[in-house]
Amino acid sequence: MLRAFLIVLLGVLSVPLASAPARKPGVKATACATCHGKDKVLPAGHPDLKKAGACGDCHSGEKSLRTKLDLAHRHALAGVDCAACHGKAKPAKPAASVCTGCHDLEGLAAKTAQAKDHNPHADQHGYAKNCNLCHHAHKKSTNHCIQCHSFNWPVP
Repeated sequence: MLRAFLIVLLGVLSVPLASAPARKPGVKATACATCHGKDKVLPAGHPDLKKAGACGDCHSGEKSLRTKLDLAHRHALAGVDCAACHGKAKPAKPAASVCTGCHDLEGLAAKTAQAKDHNPHADQHGYAKNCNLCHHAHKKSTNHCIQCHSFNWPVP
């Protein structure tokens, strides 16, 4: 009788443990909720995600999220937290020197050298050193060049 009771007890206790969500190393369970709270942030009809970082399971290649996610989300998924760019002070747009701490301007220019029409990181007008003209963390990035030019490339 005791044996049967222990088997049932262990079976009941193991259910919550077996159904615990998978955790991505380095991602805190509360990281998304820090900004989003209990709000649903995925578009209507989007399948629920059971694990952090599962976006890449579907969104790769032709369905890439490269130009669809804002930079704050892309950085967070890469393990770069807010303080890495903003420090501990009140958040503001980081200076380009913060961006170039990780993203080398010459490296970016080389990486985008084959862009159609014109290289967006070739510093023709002195704008390439101001990352915030095109790249925005919490809203859709913009193509600053189209104010005067017809260059139409996606901006991450």
